[in-house]
Amino acid sequence: MVKAYIRGGQWIKNPVDALGNEIKAGDTLTWDFHDNFKPDEVKEWMRRKIFIVQEHSSGKGLCAKGIDKDLYLHDFRFKYCEINNNSK
Repeated sequence: MVKAYIRGGQWIKNPVDALGNEIKAGDTLTWDFHDNFKPDEVKEWMRRKIFIVQEHSSGKGLCAKGIDKDLYLHDFRFKYCEINNNSK
């Protein structure tokens, strides 16, 4: 019998977005631009608000959940998004 053990997140203390801005609970984030982020290759539709940042239910850090869809974003993926607290 094989047992799998999944360790919890490491919880980033001061997560930042792709532009280096610190992310806090209540911020809204764009799509995840993926690991090879190049600002000049980001399409305008990818800069829409998709996620809202909130405290994780464990109380140990932040996560983000989809605004209009059932989506989830771990804090270690925040660095591939941009903060978009505008009306769009």
